[in-house]
Amino acid sequence: MKNNPNQTFKKKEEFRKPFPIKKSPPVGGSYDNHSPGPSRTVPRFPSSRTEGRKPIQCYGCGTPGVIKSRCPTCKRANETVTAVNCMTLSNLNSNSDPSSLIVLRIFGEKIAVCADTGASHTIAGEKLFKFLQERDIIFEKKIISLMMADGIRQTITALSAFVNLYIEGKVIPTEFLVLPEAKGNKTLLGRDFLNAAGIVLDVQGGKWYFAENPRRQYEFFKKPLEEIAISAFELREDE
Repeated sequence: MKNNPNQTFKKKEEFRKPFPIKKSPPVGGSYDNHSPGPSRTVPRFPSSRTEGRKPIQCYGCGTPGVIKSRCPTCKRANETVTAVNCMTLSNLNSNSDPSSLIVLRIFGEKIAVCADTGASHTIAGEKLFKFLQERDIIFEKKIISLMMADGIRQTITALSAFVNLYIEGKVIPTEFLVLPEAKGNKTLLGRDFLNAAGIVLDVQGGKWYFAENPRRQYEFFKKPLEEIAISAFELREDE
């Protein structure tokens, strides 16, 4: 049986028709329901970024509206808490020679000063205070708290100045505290100086040395020099 040429042509035409292409819907919905992304002109975050922040205040005292570095309350003189016991007060004018005298130089003068690891601060005695005043050293006021022999704490205004001390080739800037009402008190090198200089005391052996070179040891001075008599005055931290 012969094929009809018209039917053959129709089959070829149908075969040539392209298959319909299905478009995959976007993730999250169809094209019709898909909403466009946010416009670039619309900010992603709220216009105000300070919402929810705590107001500025001094973290030292809580004064609102200022930071600690600019707080007028915290800019007052720092209070140095110290304690002087009755044994210290009775020894202010003692003539007994201390056992841990270290020789150093100040403004070219050689002096022997008592060092004590139990003392927290370096104190300028009456004679050393006058010596520094003659060298035009400027002292500033500083508030400190003293524990008296009866257990009562008193807040007084002391004087403070930084002076360079020279010891065995080292130069140590040291803060000296002066008690204006103290008369006849002696000078003491406290832990602030000893730590800055790296000095280790061997009181039992009668020697001292620098922590970085313990083999090189120096003996304590046996007799106070006449230029500036030095003895002990203890200024201890409150426990």
